[in-house]
Amino acid sequence: MRTPSNTRRIAIIGNMNNSGFAIMRYFRDLRADAYLLPYTTDGAANLAHFTPETDTWEIERWRAFIRPLGMPNTSEAVLCNPRRLKFPPSSTALAKKLEGYNCFVGSGIAPAMLARLGMRLDIFFPYGAGIEFYGDIEFRARKGTSWMRGFFYDRLRCLQADGIKRARYCFNAEMSLTKASFEEIGKSFERLAVPMVYNGERAPTASDLPPHLHRALERIEAADLSLFCCSRLLWVRDRRLSDDQWHSFSKNSDWLLRGLAAFISDHPAARPCLAIVEYGPDVEATKKIAYDLGLENQILWLPKMARREIMALLAHADIGVGEFHIDPGIIWGGTGWEVLASGRPLLQSFNFTPAEFQSEFGHVPPPILDVKSPQDVARRLAEVYASADAQHEMGCAARKWFDQYGGVGLARRWLERLADDELVTA
Repeated sequence: MRTPSNTRRIAIIGNMNNSGFAIMRYFRDLRADAYLLPYTTDGAANLAHFTPETDTWEIERWRAFIRPLGMPNTSEAVLCNPRRLKFPPSSTALAKKLEGYNCFVGSGIAPAMLARLGMRLDIFFPYGAGIEFYGDIEFRARKGTSWMRGFFYDRLRCLQADGIKRARYCFNAEMSLTKASFEEIGKSFERLAVPMVYNGERAPTASDLPPHLHRALERIEAADLSLFCCSRLLWVRDRRLSDDQWHSFSKNSDWLLRGLAAFISDHPAARPCLAIVEYGPDVEATKKIAYDLGLENQILWLPKMARREIMALLAHADIGVGEFHIDPGIIWGGTGWEVLASGRPLLQSFNFTPAEFQSEFGHVPPPILDVKSPQDVARRLAEVYASADAQHEMGCAARKWFDQYGGVGLARRWLERLADDELVTA
């Protein structure tokens, strides 16, 4: 690895979905002196599969640049918890953690947390649709459960909004709920996505994979049409949310199985395999619908796994599956970026016209197998099944697009916003 050629030190606060770790690696590849400062809640509990160790096969290459922040990505970082009588960490302790850095990039509670010190982020990038700790759907739903919680959450929203207003830049590519929240706050943002998936490492060969991954790989490669889905399974109606909230929240994961069943009905000679990671609240409901549709022999269920394992299997699948949100302006999430970074065709709802996307982001969209219904899923699978050459060409185009607009090319644009000419020399 090259030694950074400048004296500016960049702190990247937060590692939700391993985004911070990806950004740090891209920045260092571009010769920026960047460090990851994960929250104590990053990689813990239900986020245990999001740690730097789960995102790389070369952790020792990066370990020296990871420095835990010692603060949680929760309201307790900025407000007293009245139920637990727990006060937020002292401003002195936080300031000590941030000593030596002169450029700050962050997500999560970082805007409100730095505002406590009279500081600001140079870049704020939200990870939650609607902006975390301000307007995301689950936050709003919890806020309305009692007047006391509503009062507490209103205070938190104000602190987060104030910190976001202070930020030098805000980057966002989600043109639905998140765009609306920025407009409500009164803060402009640049139409830039997050370079959240790093593909600059050598992928392990099949023989290097652990036994459980090797067995899965054999099953995937034996199929004449293989799909890989690691998106959160979320489609069973949640009655805690209003109809409008649920319409925006549901990933319509059941479309994938209904569409696969329809494809098999139309192509009885096909030997497809759908590998699904057991991730999300509706795993059992998805297994039931798979049984009801007679798909038991076509589905390979996989345990929740690390991104480095996901990327290793994705590299061998014919199609990668994203999410089926249908609100206008909703862009693909982390799973979509993983598929594009792997150079696979992406099966995903695309909620723009090509002209709208070009207008919003200033460049062409990636190649996507657009889906708006289970019938679309069946049709798209038939297209890929009919032409291996077309599938290969689409995958190559996806990887080329990612490297320019979603990976190292995107990270370079972030750095160009941050500093003077000496920061970006690659």
